[in-house]
Amino acid sequence: MRILKPDPNRSAHVALVLCGGGAKGAIEVGFYRALCELEVPIHRVIGTSVGAVNGAFIAAGTPARRLARGWAELRRRDVLQFQWSLLWRGLAAESVYTSRRLRRLLEAHLPARTFAELPIPLSVVVTDLQEGTPVAIESGDLVEAILASSAVPGLLPPVQLQDGRRYIDGALTNNMPVDLAYAKGATAVFAIVCSACARCAPRRGLGATLGQAFGIVVDCKFRLQRGEFAKRDNLCLIEEDLGMDVPALDFGHGRELMRRAYALAKPRLAAWLRAHPEVPSRFSPGSAPRPTGSAASA
Repeated sequence: MRILKPDPNRSAHVALVLCGGGAKGAIEVGFYRALCELEVPIHRVIGTSVGAVNGAFIAAGTPARRLARGWAELRRRDVLQFQWSLLWRGLAAESVYTSRRLRRLLEAHLPARTFAELPIPLSVVVTDLQEGTPVAIESGDLVEAILASSAVPGLLPPVQLQDGRRYIDGALTNNMPVDLAYAKGATAVFAIVCSACARCAPRRGLGATLGQAFGIVVDCKFRLQRGEFAKRDNLCLIEEDLGMDVPALDFGHGRELMRRAYALAKPRLAAWLRAHPEVPSRFSPGSAPRPTGSAASA
């Protein structure tokens, strides 16, 4: 498998849109692997919440298999740490968990520190806590932007960015930022749905309740957007009940979610690409045979 760079001689502009969903972000990795194997070049990545995490690694050039290894090993303790000040600050505390472990994880493994270092342009969607509007961050400190985009209200603290404003999870206002992809000039958009809530009985406790409630809000908004998405012929959106049996804070199912997503996505992507030969892929007229073996798949 290899990661393809955009061909400047082609007119198509392909965007990969990655939504939120907590632990179900593993679904996006299986989807990304299928895109790579079908030789779809990515010209821009747009990510919200955990989609911003995956999007940063993809925009930095991380091979799908390497990203998959990270998700297979990921556990809740690697991402979330209890906010002990909650015990004495009570309602004055801003979150149940701190973002220290997520920050440490990103700083240890993310190949880039700023947006300017990324070989593929990235837009990270956050929510302005004061205005209640979605904002696309495309410059500055990459880790800070990701932490802001992943700051689920009540679970993780808001993040103050370089403009002095405070931001929270982008999924609250634009979990599937397909509109931003088109505004950036995309002529083909690929996305997969990661339902934020779970239909299994949620665990008891403040964190689990907040996570499930947030997921319900996000998923309800997506259902309202379906009609707009259906009007787009150049949008390949895979929507399936993948991961509905997995709570958003349960990070122990990464391997299985990636397997499900890959198995579902690859044939559907292949069918869509055959029907859209104008989109660069292994099915495009005149495309070169895919080489076997590549350092990018390591």
